[in-house]
Amino acid sequence: MSNTTKRAAIALVVGVITGGYCAGSVLLHPPPNVKPELWFVSMIFYGRVLQGFTIGIADSIRLHWAVRGAVLGLMFSLMLAVVPFSGGNMFGAAMLLIFGIFYGIITDAVATWAAKAKS
Repeated sequence: MSNTTKRAAIALVVGVITGGYCAGSVLLHPPPNVKPELWFVSMIFYGRVLQGFTIGIADSIRLHWAVRGAVLGLMFSLMLAVVPFSGGNMFGAAMLLIFGIFYGIITDAVATWAAKAKS
């Protein structure tokens, strides 16, 4: 398995894990006065999975892994934060942005480390 394939697969798995955690958090502990809707929870899950896949194939972007993960995490989280922001839920929008950056850094760190580890 090539390093790029290994990196993409690992980052995709991390994206599924972070997506499940993020979507599950919204379902189990929704912000006050917010009823989570299935389409939005699905969008959160899909957004995090797509974020993981993109980070996995972004190894050719010549930035430090933490910066690359943070930037890509922010880009994907901006897409997700539009919904709570437009509904006046600034806390929810901020949490999606902060955790997206955090998940992006974690995903890139794990993928970079695992791809460089000897099989």
